[in-house]
Amino acid sequence: MKYLLVIALIALVVWNAYRSPASEYLYPKDGQSQRYRVKVTANQGHLEGGVTIRNESTVKIDGREYSKCVINFDGIPGSKTVTTYMRAENDGIYSRRSTDKQEAQFLDLPLPPEVGRKWRYNVNGNVVEKEIVSIETVHTSQKSYEQCVKVVSKGISESGSIESTVYHAPGVGQVKAVMKFPAATVEMTLEE
Repeated sequence: MKYLLVIALIALVVWNAYRSPASEYLYPKDGQSQRYRVKVTANQGHLEGGVTIRNESTVKIDGREYSKCVINFDGIPGSKTVTTYMRAENDGIYSRRSTDKQEAQFLDLPLPPEVGRKWRYNVNGNVVEKEIVSIETVHTSQKSYEQCVKVVSKGISESGSIESTVYHAPGVGQVKAVMKFPAATVEMTLEE
């Protein structure tokens, strides 16, 4: 019996050692979706709505397989459906906004996560700077998530500067995000 337990433990350690760390953070999985509660606060008032992120399929772009994630908003006037393409590699999660081979992918989350790690990328001519600032527990109204990777980013968009703080939980993916735009603050929280 002890022999079987030792073999099982060794198998578990080996399996975890060779498993991609990105698989812990790339969610939703194929064919699944995640639902978020969204709050928008601006000078003109306050809106609440929702967003659903659905991993619709796997597509091949420039010889690599990406998950096609479609983001649909409801209850937020003027919002549009957004499609993004994501893939997991041993060194992190990569994203791109289109299937156009000329558009570069960018590193969305380097893995394994290391506090103090900084990186930058360019999307549509806009430079985004990111940093992993901590690993912490995040509390939402419905649940607590341990060992979340807290990523802070700064960049420029058509409407001006943007700052965001995003929390990624292992085995769950993004659980919370706060994005500050010049005219509004948007908070997204995973619903369970």
